[in-house]
Amino acid sequence: MPPNMLHARRRLGLALRACLLLSLARPASAQTDFMNTDRGRPFTIEDAVAVERWGLELQVAPLRLERSKGGSYLWGMEPGFTLGILPRTELELGLPLAMFDAGGTRTTALAGIDIGVLHQLNAESTTLPALALRVDALLPGGGLGPDRVYTSLGALVTRSFDAGVRLHANAIYTTGSSASSSVGTAGPGARDLARWITGLAL
Repeated sequence: MPPNMLHARRRLGLALRACLLLSLARPASAQTDFMNTDRGRPFTIEDAVAVERWGLELQVAPLRLERSKGGSYLWGMEPGFTLGILPRTELELGLPLAMFDAGGTRTTALAGIDIGVLHQLNAESTTLPALALRVDALLPGGGLGPDRVYTSLGALVTRSFDAGVRLHANAIYTTGSSASSSVGTAGPGARDLARWITGLAL
């Protein structure tokens, strides 16, 4: 077979393979919604939108650093995951990790086990914002964990505006007589344990 016919045959074979691959290709789909804010990643204020049913979010929290007047440092982060267990209802599990550095002595340990459930009461509409309730428990666990269970109850509101602007409002109440004294020692990677936390995020 002449060399020019051999080259033409190879080119035809390549063109046919390319057409076959293009015919099997499907349009790519991409995420079209905005990123929701999660508690502690990196802000305290979160939105009132739950993960879709059977949806799974793996979360790697940002590093958090606190320095006290005495020169001690507290490093913390809370990796975890969120699972949509029911329509408009999500279950969240976090494992706060902490390193306490005081005068050259370092302690690195788990700072409790953080479990929470968020239920979105309604989908946002033109008249109503999205409303949600959440219940959280910070359980004892690890060398830097709390000495008892801390339970928090929260109410969340999210309102979307034109141009992709969203406003979030949260009010969180933590039960327990000594919750305010444990800020910075219980769950430093997870959340503050002040008696009341209220805030807005835009």
